[in-house]
Amino acid sequence: MSNNIDLKRNNQNKVYQYIYMNGGPVSKYDLIEQLDLSLPTVNLILKYLSENHYIYDCGTFGSQGGRPPKAFTYNPHLYYSIGLDITRHHVHMVMIDLSGNIVEKTRVKIDFIPEESYYMSLHDKISEMTARSGIDREKILSVGIALPVMVNVEQQTVLHGSLTEFNNVTPETFSRYLGFPCLICNDANAGGLAESWNIKDIRNSFYLSLNNTVGGAILQNNRLYFGETYESGEIGHVTLINDGRLCYCGKKGCVDAYISALILSNSADGSMDKFFEYVKEKSPYHLNIWNEYLEYLAITVNNLKMLFDCSIIVGGYVGPYLEDFEDIIREKLIERNTYHEEAEYFRICRFKRYATAVGAALLNVENFLKTV
Repeated sequence: MSNNIDLKRNNQNKVYQYIYMNGGPVSKYDLIEQLDLSLPTVNLILKYLSENHYIYDCGTFGSQGGRPPKAFTYNPHLYYSIGLDITRHHVHMVMIDLSGNIVEKTRVKIDFIPEESYYMSLHDKISEMTARSGIDREKILSVGIALPVMVNVEQQTVLHGSLTEFNNVTPETFSRYLGFPCLICNDANAGGLAESWNIKDIRNSFYLSLNNTVGGAILQNNRLYFGETYESGEIGHVTLINDGRLCYCGKKGCVDAYISALILSNSADGSMDKFFEYVKEKSPYHLNIWNEYLEYLAITVNNLKMLFDCSIIVGGYVGPYLEDFEDIIREKLIERNTYHEEAEYFRICRFKRYATAVGAALLNVENFLKTV
């Protein structure tokens, strides 16, 4: 009996995930052919999913004789998810639907302190964001929280990080104050998940996060690869220059010491906007910093391409400013690449400043997809 129940649930989940991942209208005949299921089984599953509002009838396909087949798609507004990108001095907050579309977003300047006052401030901001959205709290799955530390995602524990004030953070503490189930994750992994989510022409990718510290995320078949000790993707501490600049980790020559966002903002009163204004105005001092930065960025991206042979997506604080320099970066990549005369693998982030918060929210969506 239990085997039949498990088979039914597995088939139901396969159908729902296929409809979701397809991203567009699907007919019952697509499901029969692609999932090797019988017509009665598909009919029963579609009936259940429709009655419970997981999917809906969105019209018909063109007829090739006889009754035109119905088209089904998933309901992106069935549930919502909240994501927080918590740094030492700021929090980016988003609410997304099941498609990953941002419904509400906000940025709060607040210093992280593991005390009640901090958690209550987050509670108030989330309540404000939820009220603005008009979404019933019961439709919110949970809250994903991205932190600048290594996280064991299965045990939901912080392993270690450069910012020691985060080392004793637990999802239970957040849940107690926020009023929602919470999970924690690494910030670069969250950003990587967001930037590769449901992109049909990306299967494997490396997400290069250019924040005040440099991080990365590896995705295989659009699934995060965490490594054996949850330290995968830490490109920021790969040696770029032997015995080079001092990194914040205490070692010399790390990638982080050459392409973190601080390299740019520290030369412009801590402002990225101001730095790129100086570049646009052709300030010799800032142009020199930027040109050197681009050289090291190209070396890093080319190394990643050689190692992983996949799409390289560049984001973080620097990512939103790269579109004006995309052609220059591609030229530098082509000069360095041994095998390719184009740099089609190089991509600039989609979500700009909110990628990490979106990715944290998507972890909840990913978990939801497994339960249907």
